[in-house]
Amino acid sequence: MSERENEQKSQFPFNGYDIFGYIIPGGMFFLAIYIFDYWAKTSMNFKHNPVLTLVGLFRPMHNNSQLNTFDSIAFVLAVILVIYVIGHIIAALSSFFIDRLLIKKGHHYPIKSILLKEPKNSEGAQSIKGIFILFNVSLGLFHLLSCTYLAFSYSVHAQNNIIWHIVLLVALLSVFISFLFMFSYNYLLNPLKPFTWIYNFFSKRLREIVGSEGGISKEVRKNYKKFLQSELKFKKDNLTTDIYWLSFIYISRKSPSAVKLLSNWMHLYSFSRNLASGFYVAFIYCTLSVSINSHLISDTNYQNVYKFKIMVGSFIPVAYWLISILFLLRFYYLYHGYYSKFIIRTCAFLYQQSKGIKDSD
Repeated sequence: MSERENEQKSQFPFNGYDIFGYIIPGGMFFLAIYIFDYWAKTSMNFKHNPVLTLVGLFRPMHNNSQLNTFDSIAFVLAVILVIYVIGHIIAALSSFFIDRLLIKKGHHYPIKSILLKEPKNSEGAQSIKGIFILFNVSLGLFHLLSCTYLAFSYSVHAQNNIIWHIVLLVALLSVFISFLFMFSYNYLLNPLKPFTWIYNFFSKRLREIVGSEGGISKEVRKNYKKFLQSELKFKKDNLTTDIYWLSFIYISRKSPSAVKLLSNWMHLYSFSRNLASGFYVAFIYCTLSVSINSHLISDTNYQNVYKFKIMVGSFIPVAYWLISILFLLRFYYLYHGYYSKFIIRTCAFLYQQSKGIKDSD
């Protein structure tokens, strides 16, 4: 009776993944845009700094300008709750745009790509790859033009030039069009082909440097295919996402200790993926802030800003973009090179062991 009651006890709903999967990515996103807003207001005289303004409005202060202990604790708990919710939003965006679009549509899922050993060459896959490059190029160009417009505004104060507005509008339209193309990826448009070539070129170079395609012997791959055919009843032409989930369930039943290692790899790659998305959304936020505030510079403040501080403020979003790309590469390396390969090796090993036991019997 006691054992049954213990089994029916509800588990605590939060664990380590809530910290590494949601709180830390959400906190890094919040910290990134707070740092930019603080620098933009104090060093670049930006008028609109939403995050910095919200923190200032809700920051607990006593009547005599001293912090109140109860209000401070409530404020900290509220910030953690907000960061946790932001982390979930970032994780949802990360799962959709990276997992469902870039990985699933643009590539095979890692287990399938390891078994097939061939890239995904459908028009939809090539379109996703081209759109990925086009969107980043368009957004980077929009940021560059906005920073250039901002620099001109602080130097010659000629932000009303109609040509600059047209150029910025074209760059912004390119960002929106490439974003909309993400949801229509079944056909490879001719303008996307150069961007697809760029994506394939750099991804091939990265595979050669990292060596993510190697590491699994033919014998292990052969045993895993036998496992799929005999244990899971899957054929080579029916490699759906079910093979991943059923392989995971098989490992969880056969080797709980191996599941702990799998969970560790899963938390690590999810952490990297969510961090990549958090920094990327921060980059978009900063780019929009530069674009909007560069049009609101007044005659009374444009001469009171150091040009070096403008340059630093313009580089902060670029730093966020570079960090997001690094964590995106880190995510795929962990997902493909460690997590997925560990599933294949573990299933092959457990299947071989069970087969040996049966043979000995």
